[in-house]
Amino acid sequence: MKKCIYIYLILIFFIGKSFGYNEKDLAKLKTGNTDLQSSNLKDAKIKKINITNVKFNNANLEKSLFDEINFKNCSFDNANLINTVFIRCSGLSKENQTTIRKHGGYVADYSIILESDTHYPKRKGKTNRYKKIIEIGKNKSNKVIGIIIAGDMVDRGTKKSWDEFMKTYCNPIKKGIPNANMYMCLGNHDRWGGRHKWHKKGSYAYNTIKKMGGGRFFYEK
Repeated sequence: MKKCIYIYLILIFFIGKSFGYNEKDLAKLKTGNTDLQSSNLKDAKIKKINITNVKFNNANLEKSLFDEINFKNCSFDNANLINTVFIRCSGLSKENQTTIRKHGGYVADYSIILESDTHYPKRKGKTNRYKKIIEIGKNKSNKVIGIIIAGDMVDRGTKKSWDEFMKTYCNPIKKGIPNANMYMCLGNHDRWGGRHKWHKKGSYAYNTIKKMGGGRFFYEK
C-alpha cells in the first residue's frame, strides 16, 4: 500500500502540471511573450490584460477563462479549446471566433444576470443588489440582454409585498437597463399567501409583472 502511495506522489510531482496550467507559460503571457505555441494554459483564469501578436497554435487552453481581454493579431490554430470561454473580449477576428468554436470553445456575445432570493420587503434594507445589477448592466462591455430572477422575489405573496418589490427593485432596474428583459420564476415564498392565488395566470402578481413590458412570468396553469 505504501509503495502505491509513493508511486502516486512521484507521478504527481513529475507530471502534475498536466492537470493544470504551467506557471511559466502563464508568466510568459502576462509579460508579453508572443510565442506560446504548444504552451499549457489549461484551467487558467486570465483577466484584464492586452494580448498582442501571440500565437497560441497547438497550445492547451482547455477550460481556460479569458475575461476582458483586448486581443490583437493573435492565432489559435490547432489549439485545444475544449470548454474554453472568452467573455467581454475585444479584438477577436471572425477567423479567431470560427477557430475557437470549431475546437470546442465559446465566445460570449452577450451576458445574462442571474438573481434570486430578494425577499421583499423583509430584506429591503439589507441589500442594494439592484444597484449592482444596474452598474453591471450599464457597462456596455458586459452586453447584458436579460435578468433572470430565480424565485423568492417577495417574502410573502401579498399585494403589499409585490407592490414594494416592483416599486423599489424592478422599476429602478428597468429604468437603468431599459434594453434588458426580466424573466422571473416562482419560489416557495412567492406562493405564501396562496389563498389569493397570486401565482396563477391573471392574478395580481402575474398582471403586475406583465406591466413591466418585455418580461415573462412563469406560472402554474
